[in-house]
Amino acid sequence: MSIADDTGQDKFLFDEPARAALRQEILAAITGDVPFIVLTGPSGAGKTTLISRLTARLPGNIKDIFISQATGDDRRFEDVLLRVCQRIAPEISWDSHPNAQEVQRIQEQIRNYLIEKNIRILLIIDQAEQAFLAMLERVRKMLDTVNDGAVRMQLLLVGKEILLTNIEPLCLVQFEDIDERYFTLPLLTEDSPAQSGQPAARKILTAFSAAKLGRRLKNALPAPPRLPTFPRKHPAKQEPL
Repeated sequence: MSIADDTGQDKFLFDEPARAALRQEILAAITGDVPFIVLTGPSGAGKTTLISRLTARLPGNIKDIFISQATGDDRRFEDVLLRVCQRIAPEISWDSHPNAQEVQRIQEQIRNYLIEKNIRILLIIDQAEQAFLAMLERVRKMLDTVNDGAVRMQLLLVGKEILLTNIEPLCLVQFEDIDERYFTLPLLTEDSPAQSGQPAARKILTAFSAAKLGRRLKNALPAPPRLPTFPRKHPAKQEPL
């Protein structure tokens, strides 16, 4: 069945009120300039289909780029960067492996192009739990470079629940402080009542963002005062009787 199929089970699942509401919430986060969005859920929940339906409703100034980590393609950061260039401006693509300075220049060209054309990029990485952490870190840094004070690129990570654990180490990296949204898509079978499906739970504060918040609070609070130490007194040695 095609992910864009609007008949049968697909139509039932995604016309279900809770899922339709979740799709609207994610769409609101995208159109509301949230740069970093995460959607998690178990296998078979319909995450990819939900995203397909969502992207069909994007405003004309938001260009989506869908990259799956299920195959061996587009696994490196350079592969992702090339896909972005090919989507919006093929003339700034490249043939050889770019060095660090060239990567920085390319990202700045992407930013300038988006400003000139008054468009925005929604980069969707599907099955992101299979992505290399180093690649996700560089993509997240690219958000800071391209956005630079205004939202011109957004990142939507889609994957199983383990994705939240996989990206926890990113809270140790010094990124720009940006808005984040976390959503969960639960399983819903055709046997479930259409009006009483499980509500689409949102993980606004995940282990990832909780760790990030904890680090910020630790840095913001003054260090506790050190208590004075005193020499330990030993009992006087008694002579044997």
